[in-house]
Amino acid sequence: MKSWEGSNIDNVIASWGPPSQVMDDSRGGKIMSWTKFRSYTSPGTATTTDYGFGTSYTNYTPGQTVTRTKSRTFWVDENGIIYKWAWKGL
Repeated sequence: MKSWEGSNIDNVIASWGPPSQVMDDSRGGKIMSWTKFRSYTSPGTATTTDYGFGTSYTNYTPGQTVTRTKSRTFWVDENGIIYKWAWKGL
């Protein structure tokens, strides 16, 4: 992220595509954010316990879905030059 500091925001847009969100920075520039959501689901599991004599019990645990968010934000001056950045998530 630091390597983008001092660069023109057009270079980031050319590399990453358009931002997810654009806001005014109240100084004549913009705040531009790129946000991505990643989801994955772990598989479910089934465990059967045999008690003998034709008696058994199956316990099923369903899969779990987890969503992670990552964001990259740049503050850009009125000339399109990045003067500040922040990130959250991996």
